[in-house]
Amino acid sequence: KNPFLELLSNQQLADKAQQEIENRWIRENLGIDINEYEGLTINGNIVLGYVKDRMLYLNSQIRGVGTGYHEGFHYVFNYIFDRTTRRNILDEIINNKKYKDKFTKESIKKFRKDRNYNASLSNEQIVDIIAEEILADQFKDFALRKQKETSKEKTLIQKVLDFLKKLLDMFIGK
Repeated sequence: KNPFLELLSNQQLADKAQQEIENRWIRENLGIDINEYEGLTINGNIVLGYVKDRMLYLNSQIRGVGTGYHEGFHYVFNYIFDRTTRRNILDEIINNKKYKDKFTKESIKKFRKDRNYNASLSNEQIVDIIAEEILADQFKDFALRKQKETSKEKTLIQKVLDFLKKLLDMFIGK
């Protein structure tokens, strides 16, 4: 099985409009530029995005809905939070019974293999990476819910404005 194809099967692909919403959010909220590349890879695997050296990279060719939010979380986590804050947040996830199946020996081994992480990374480092991925996915889900709520509010406001415009047009004879 190809881990990338498995990853994509669990994702809805982002159209250009969604990508632009996420890109705008990154620029406005994080104040950083986005580097977009076709066929973005890490360790020989195609990836949807990643953060490295204070830069955010996104795959311009294929991107899941929310990838910009997910990678934005990694940026904040790694470059804005201090070491103590990061450790405390990771420990909250690692020690949460809800996620215990993510940290079994088998899960760690599978995660390492799927991501082509080499043996120089300890199991403890892999556990931290898994916990950070859980957090990034949670933030992505939160941001997408907020985006949906905001678009619903705009839709309702737009409907009211359209109705008022129709009434106004009716009264002035357009």
